[in-house]
Amino acid sequence: MNDSVRILHLEDDAADAELVQAKLDASQLNYTITRVQSRDQFNLALRTGGFDVILADYQLPEYDGMSALRLTLELCPQVPFVFVSGVIGEDAAIEALVEGATDYVFKQKLSRLAPAITRALREAENRRERKKAEQEITNLARFPEENPNPVMRTTFDGRLVYANTASQMLLKDWACQVGDHLPASVQTRIVDALTGRAKIIVEISCGELVYSLMIVPIENAGYVNLYGREITESKRAEQALRKQYSTLHSLIESGTALIFSVDRQYRYTNFNTGHARVMKLIYGADIEVGHSLLDYMTVEQDRETAKRNLDRALAGEQLVEEAYSGEEYKSRRYFQVSHGPIKSDDEIIGVAVLSQDMTERRQAEEKIKQQLDELLRWQDITLNREGRIQELKLEVNQLCERLDEARRYSVTEPS
Repeated sequence: MNDSVRILHLEDDAADAELVQAKLDASQLNYTITRVQSRDQFNLALRTGGFDVILADYQLPEYDGMSALRLTLELCPQVPFVFVSGVIGEDAAIEALVEGATDYVFKQKLSRLAPAITRALREAENRRERKKAEQEITNLARFPEENPNPVMRTTFDGRLVYANTASQMLLKDWACQVGDHLPASVQTRIVDALTGRAKIIVEISCGELVYSLMIVPIENAGYVNLYGREITESKRAEQALRKQYSTLHSLIESGTALIFSVDRQYRYTNFNTGHARVMKLIYGADIEVGHSLLDYMTVEQDRETAKRNLDRALAGEQLVEEAYSGEEYKSRRYFQVSHGPIKSDDEIIGVAVLSQDMTERRQAEEKIKQQLDELLRWQDITLNREGRIQELKLEVNQLCERLDEARRYSVTEPS
């Protein structure tokens, strides 16, 4: 044995104790030994613990081996107990084994001691492994009953042979108990699972509750297992989410905004009808999810601008830009475009883009600007004409003064 065997030896005779150690040394058993001589010492050693095997004399002046055995079984029953005595008779030896001793060795035959210790340790290990396995089996057997979800078992024809406590609400709704056949609707799904030779999952209602029921045929064992899970809240949340999504989708589709999103490779992950329509209008493209936005853009300047803005958003920036897009002199449009990073667990995984077609507004602004420029031009022309008239009137007045005539115009001369 590789590990040192820790031995507790109950022996009052020092000579016998030395003889035992000599035999163990000769056996090359790797061991450490603690010797005690009285009940109190033995009791203290047991309660301290840490021993792999116990050796005990059958008779001691103020104690006895059978009492030591009973105390061992009470305090540490997993530790093997071997009698080492010169006075134990056959009947006493049998009684000791019946009481719980692992083995006995006569002091006259100590050559058997080391093999007896080795065998006792092996048997103790086997017992521990067996007990562990039995406990695991017991735990597994309790698992269905301890499961907070319904667990049932039926025959191939749908007769219920087992149901745990958590199944009672379903069974009450079905008016069914162990030994009865499940409702026809459930039996039909059992047949479906058997026919398909695979598990199936169905949803069933139980009053106001909803259950997911997994039906698993175990063909080689001749039965079908049913595993239930109450999903009422998740179904309600799913319905609420579907309603919210429907509302949000309607708002997105009914609005004038052009909305789309791309991943880090500029590939579409989503877009609304308005954006798809505009991409068809200005680039002649029928866009698809999974394809790159940049590949659809036939104008190099548009492609470069889009990539630059997307890269800024992928770096974490929120930005709004205004620019023209599309072929010159054909379907060129003016857009205001907002970019925002899309995050998942603080990692940027894409960009959401919202744009407004500002072409009509831009054209109206440019028309107003042209009209304003024209007004200013005419204002300049008019102001220049008025100035010349004033100059001519001053010249006429000056000529009248030279001719000693009265002034003909009332004008203010420049200072």
